[in-house]
Amino acid sequence: MFNNAEWPNLVRLYDHIGVEYVPVDLSKSYSFFGEKSFLNLDASYRPKLSLSLLSKNVRQISADADKMMSQVSDLPGVGNGLTLREYLNVNQFSDTFVFEFLYPSLSSTVCTCSYQALDNYPASLLLNSLAGIIGNDLSDSRSLMRTRFGSLDVARRLAKNVADIRFGTTVVSATVESNQVKIVFDNGERQSEASFDHLIVATQANQSSQFLPALTEVERNTLNSFQYENIETIIHTDESQMPADQSNWAHFNFVICPEASMCSVWMNRFNHDSPFDGNVFQTISPINDVADEQVLTRETLQRPIVNQASAKAWEAIASFHREPDRRIWFCGSYATSGVPLLESGLVSSLNVAEAIGIEIPELLSPSLV
Repeated sequence: MFNNAEWPNLVRLYDHIGVEYVPVDLSKSYSFFGEKSFLNLDASYRPKLSLSLLSKNVRQISADADKMMSQVSDLPGVGNGLTLREYLNVNQFSDTFVFEFLYPSLSSTVCTCSYQALDNYPASLLLNSLAGIIGNDLSDSRSLMRTRFGSLDVARRLAKNVADIRFGTTVVSATVESNQVKIVFDNGERQSEASFDHLIVATQANQSSQFLPALTEVERNTLNSFQYENIETIIHTDESQMPADQSNWAHFNFVICPEASMCSVWMNRFNHDSPFDGNVFQTISPINDVADEQVLTRETLQRPIVNQASAKAWEAIASFHREPDRRIWFCGSYATSGVPLLESGLVSSLNVAEAIGIEIPELLSPSLV
């Protein structure tokens, strides 16, 4: 999925390489585990019913959401230098809004991280994104899109003109020798060597040092400063991970416990053009486990998290890339300012291309807003 209002480079790239995408149903439900939903939304944070007909908690959520959106227009002054938790405390947002709406919305979708990591997110960075999460932009169903044929189709189109792709191959080492990068490969049967003008390292930051012995101490410390959290995702058929009343089911279903929350995506609505034998769900950061016989697939992923120290690491990477005769480059959603998602990953790649001297198509720009 991607937000076509917030991620201009990604949209232009997808259009350029012929990726098809379609609008995503923006319906959302919020419930406590095992209970009916207490809030259902079609698009923005505004409930469909008159506030006088809603519970006290939902009225509080709506009031605080209005207050937050009124402050977003005054950035960067509002949250500048504060963590998200500090900003929420200073501005006296209610626990009801934070733990029954905001944190569930952020922790299992946009940021995909723990509540503790959300506490430490730079407020100004997240607040810049919130206009597209709970603001009026979401009343436009075109804002959130999904690739029609999945990520594999995108990967094939991006790799179309790459002559040499090696699967099942380990990079044993990468060292700089005489302005060339010598790489030792191991395909499981034998080792081989090859030399290149440049090496773009597009792995996670916490994986790079495994095959880059030539890193300086500053480079290694910078990469190791990026923190990651393990995120479990299960695709399954367990309806107990959804609101208790099926009439409350939405596309995105945020289920809440006191110190955590999960999001169960109703895949029948997400992939409405694909046949399913019964109801299928994708649950991100499940609160309660799913029985093995109901699990279709289970994966543990890693997601970079952002804190107040991230800005120094982003600047350090930018400074590495300004060094003369640079040969090894770092690329990824973690490597440039912003919530680490598809757009920031693409902007990172554009920054590397510019530093190397590769001509970037006019339709793309690291500074595109």
